[in-house]
Amino acid sequence: MTKTTNKRRITAIAIVLTLILSMFAMMPTASAVTNEVSLIYAEALHRNAGGGYYLRGYVEVENLALNKTVTIHYSNDDITWYEVDATYTAPTYGNKEAWYFETAPYDPGYRGTGNYYFAIEYVVNGVTYWDNNGGNDYYANSGGYGSQGTPVVFGTGKVFVRDAYFAARENDDNRLVAQIYVKNIAYNKVVNVRYSTDDWATYTDVPAAYNLSNYASDAELWIADVDIPSYLDEISFAVSYTVNGETYWDNNFGQNYNFVI
Repeated sequence: MTKTTNKRRITAIAIVLTLILSMFAMMPTASAVTNEVSLIYAEALHRNAGGGYYLRGYVEVENLALNKTVTIHYSNDDITWYEVDATYTAPTYGNKEAWYFETAPYDPGYRGTGNYYFAIEYVVNGVTYWDNNGGNDYYANSGGYGSQGTPVVFGTGKVFVRDAYFAARENDDNRLVAQIYVKNIAYNKVVNVRYSTDDWATYTDVPAAYNLSNYASDAELWIADVDIPSYLDEISFAVSYTVNGETYWDNNFGQNYNFVI
């Protein structure tokens, strides 16, 4: 075999390898850690009246195109996996959007708790992006039967309204009760409910009070109790969380929380 023949063969192999590599370069890529998709927060809950356990939360994605899908892959035992599509909620900041998800309820049986392993898939422009907690998947547990669990998982979020409802006082006035989760970044912190009854021409700040810690997930539950005179028929509010000189807001993605009494 001549040297010329060897050179031709080597050149042919190099061309084939170049074509193969270029094909891989053109294929859609997937990444476990990206800025295109991220968990804001999630919470494992139990429905009342025997409704089972479920997982809910919000995801933030970069708005790269009109057509896109956001899917939550989740498992209750880390063996069998399911999917649920998230739905668009509102723009957040810059070119980002918030998407909401909620899984179907399931019953783990007597003395069972709601276990959830989950990851987030974002498909846009033929490319798939992932937030799977750095390859470890996210985990939430509703707790129960003497176990506190880890019901709250914070991603990029630092504060969110878990629930808000009205209750009557003895003097016939109303009260707004807001349950607020914050990420325990430091010991000293201030949590306020800012509300308005005149479409934000004026507003009032009411401090929330510490209620409960979940040490496994660095989450604290705070509760605000706001007096609402009986003659008022609507209220709007948002929540602020100040810690280490920074203030974080949950204002329902710029829409505020609005109630008609």
